[in-house]
Amino acid sequence: MKFIWKMTSTIFAMFLGLLVIAASNQASAQGGIWETKAPMSGVRWSAAGGVINGKLYVAGGGNGVNALATLEVYDPATNTWTTKAPMHTIRYGMGAAVINGKLFVVGGDFAAAQKQATLEVYDPAIDTWTTKASMPTARSNPGVVAIDGKLYVAGGCVGWCAPVTNVLQVYDPSTDTWTAKAAMPTGRGIPAVEVVDGLFYVMGGGGGYSSSPDYELMLKAIEVYNPTSNTWTTKAQHLVGGGGTAGAINGKIYVAEDTAATEVYDPATDAWAGLSPMPTARYYATGGVINGKLYVAGGAINGASGFATLEVFTPPCEGSQQPPCEACQQQLQDGLSKIQQKLAQVFRNPQFTIPGATPLEQYDSLVNAILGLNKGRLEGLYMNLGGHGGGEAGEHDEKDRKRRGGGFP
Repeated sequence: MKFIWKMTSTIFAMFLGLLVIAASNQASAQGGIWETKAPMSGVRWSAAGGVINGKLYVAGGGNGVNALATLEVYDPATNTWTTKAPMHTIRYGMGAAVINGKLFVVGGDFAAAQKQATLEVYDPAIDTWTTKASMPTARSNPGVVAIDGKLYVAGGCVGWCAPVTNVLQVYDPSTDTWTAKAAMPTGRGIPAVEVVDGLFYVMGGGGGYSSSPDYELMLKAIEVYNPTSNTWTTKAQHLVGGGGTAGAINGKIYVAEDTAATEVYDPATDAWAGLSPMPTARYYATGGVINGKLYVAGGAINGASGFATLEVFTPPCEGSQQPPCEACQQQLQDGLSKIQQKLAQVFRNPQFTIPGATPLEQYDSLVNAILGLNKGRLEGLYMNLGGHGGGEAGEHDEKDRKRRGGGFP
């Protein structure tokens, strides 16, 4: 009887564990998951970021007292930050992109309204910065991306932060020269930017005065530049709006916005959807995508209270007809492992596995077995868990059978 009670308690614990997995998996399926990682060495915002070889590089920025030239590198494999060679130019409000394994950092502010046109390039292989040809238009907080080996710089602030500009200028590293391209329909600074299928997406932003007729448009306007045709196209507006940190994952653009709202844009359908909000609301953060996850570092609230925070977003699983995404698979596997560890406290040989089955299939089998328990199924589940294989479970099973003439109570 004592053993049957232990087994019943264990099965109840399994059920609770499965409920936790189900709740976690449901949350992931609907809105994605945010996690907090190791913070930077100090508070800073309006820094520039880029991903090189699976590591996040964060350069410059401000801490509320000084502009910075600091460069830090985050390694997801060890959850640690490392300091590297600083930029030549102290500044904040820059834009950045990666070309051929090097970080290109352009524009920014040295102090209020002291706009920079400086372009510096960091080579991680030799931990060295090199100064290149300056932009034609000095500005801070532009939208910067790399397309086909060239640096595209759109918009930005030419005042503090109004007025804004709509210019688009392109830098060619092979010639160290800049070329003007078609201007954006909507001037703005501090936008979220990304590239999908060779197109330059400029999303939201700001920088104008709240009384300006263009202010609301700046917050929500989505405009897309085609380098081949040198033309801009207007797309569906943000649900919430504002700037933010953007990353392309599986052909969709995820934006962690200034308000903490997280949205995803699907270029195939020209539609936005809301996701789980970022834990820490903040402006002027930076980041990038590593292994299908969006990393968001630093930031501030109204330029007054800064953060060293690093948070990571794992997108939701997509569609019941598709295989579970890596994050969901990991959740299920972790939950199953915990349940099996719990079972090991009661059974000597606890194995509830289906050869060739995925964690999701094992999860479904456990749910169905526990929710459908009756005398016969309880015995079957017990036997599958190794109760017939000797040890404490087998000995108690044999005693109970002899006393009761077989079967479970």
